[in-house]
Amino acid sequence: LRSELQLVQDAVFTDPADQSPWIYLRWILSQARSPRILLVARIEWEEEEGETAGAGRSMKGIVVLCSQSVTGLEQRVKVEVEEEDGKVALLPGSWKSCLSSQGVGGKVADCSQGWRFSPAAGRASLTRKTLKLSVLEEEKEEGGTEEQEQEKLRHRLLLQEGSSVGELQVPSLLLSSRSSSHRRQTDDAELLTTARSMCDDLLDLEPDCKWAMLTKLNILSMQLGLDEGIPRKASEERSKLVQELEELIKELQELDGMRRSYYEQLRSQLNLSCRVEEALQQPLQEPVALPSLALVRLHPPSLIRLTAIRSLDLSHNLLVTLEGLNLLVGLKTLLLDHNQLSSLWGLQGLQELEELSVKRNKLRVDPSLLRSLQGLKQLRRVDLQENMASKEKMAEKMRSWLGQACEFPGFE
Repeated sequence: LRSELQLVQDAVFTDPADQSPWIYLRWILSQARSPRILLVARIEWEEEEGETAGAGRSMKGIVVLCSQSVTGLEQRVKVEVEEEDGKVALLPGSWKSCLSSQGVGGKVADCSQGWRFSPAAGRASLTRKTLKLSVLEEEKEEGGTEEQEQEKLRHRLLLQEGSSVGELQVPSLLLSSRSSSHRRQTDDAELLTTARSMCDDLLDLEPDCKWAMLTKLNILSMQLGLDEGIPRKASEERSKLVQELEELIKELQELDGMRRSYYEQLRSQLNLSCRVEEALQQPLQEPVALPSLALVRLHPPSLIRLTAIRSLDLSHNLLVTLEGLNLLVGLKTLLLDHNQLSSLWGLQGLQELEELSVKRNKLRVDPSLLRSLQGLKQLRRVDLQENMASKEKMAEKMRSWLGQACEFPGFE
């Protein structure tokens, strides 16, 4: 790759406007980083935190959300529990998808990003011991000893006493069903740094070279892990990269007006990633506010890190779709006011949702809209004011469409 990078460098300095070497460079850079999958695990307890401190607690299960689709998770991930004598024992149970398969327009949605582990009968009552999720390096070999099997465990997530949420970064080839033998298993940070320096040198000579700026933007995004939603830099270094990326996006918007909306969406994605980082520093019980970020679409890899939150505010954005929101399976309150939504498809799977506000969108209040919310059995309040609806008092009709008791402010 390094020799190829030298060839590209000679080419771009000869003719910076020729797009061919820049496109080839993009492929080279894609090989310089091993793809990763982020696993975010959350223990689901029957009781609220603190109610039965020190006593055995009934565990409903463990929810594991993945930043990419994962198949065969039950063969690749083990759940273990530390017993009273300090030994670690395998916790028997089963895996199944925790997401709804109901997609838009009757299509089947991808459910392989969200999984729930349910312990076997008689094993749910646990004191608050350490639970461990371990990802196997390779398939189990016939006749392997227990010691050999343990040696294959390289990626382990500990959900320790007092903690119910954890994150684990895993090379995607360990969880991907696709052939990944051609992809690198280690990062080449030096290659990214060299390519970035090349872009900086060229921009000193050609300040308005769009291809150099686009390539640098791609490198900064990779160094931040922006596309994967996986932080790859420490907070101090990350803040510098974020500032540099924001300045570069601003320059590109002025230079390349034809793609202004693309850069605006990238800025929104960057803002979302930064706000998620801030939210993770707060207690899990605190509402998470992500308003006024000019979001047109959500970024599921960033969202899954918020799996434990109970309240989310996405109002005053430009959302046209809710795809990916069903990954936040623990949400109880969701605010989506002042967006551009014409459908509520994407909320399936939010089985704990109690309050939904979608004021000032482009929703048509009719039977199909309310039926799209059927299955959310905990839903008690839906605010649909200032959407397209008749002026008559139609709350009773809306309750019949939804199929359950629910408050509808402004329609009573």
